[in-house]
Amino acid sequence: MSDPPPLVPALPESFDGFRLELDPKRQRADVILDRLPLNIVTMAEREELRAVFEALDADPRIRVVVLRAAGEHFSSGGEISGFLAASPEHVSRLAWNIAAPARCRKPVIAASRGYCFGVGFELALACDFRIVSETCLYSLPEQRLGQIPGSGRRCEVAKNDWRHPSQGHRHALAAHSRPPGL
Repeated sequence: MSDPPPLVPALPESFDGFRLELDPKRQRADVILDRLPLNIVTMAEREELRAVFEALDADPRIRVVVLRAAGEHFSSGGEISGFLAASPEHVSRLAWNIAAPARCRKPVIAASRGYCFGVGFELALACDFRIVSETCLYSLPEQRLGQIPGSGRRCEVAKNDWRHPSQGHRHALAAHSRPPGL
């Protein structure tokens, strides 16, 4: 008699603004931001991303997770109008949701290109490794809107300005820079 399979949280077949590709043969999962053209992250998407990272952490078929995006931009950030409609309880969970890649016990690699702003930047910072294309620009533009970057990764960035991949190595933001086509 064999052991029963481990309990893995059930996930829906589709998600709000991203998709999940599992490759058990390569023991890899790809979480792909997919709300073109700028891959804006909604409030609902933050909750779903947390649930996906928790499920991948529990899935014995997966040994590495890659967070990447469809299109030419990783993410231009969060949907600002979502903050106005969200309850205070929901807003208080934002840091927990966006830190899900950091809590995953498996290596999580962010593959970024184009805009990597706001919550997109904070998601990348929550990953174990960051590989960026030469087109990648980092920024936390929330301050320009009178907001404090609120998803919890802001303490890892000493200064809020535009970051180019050539500066990323110097500031320990990226592990490696690649030509476009990443």
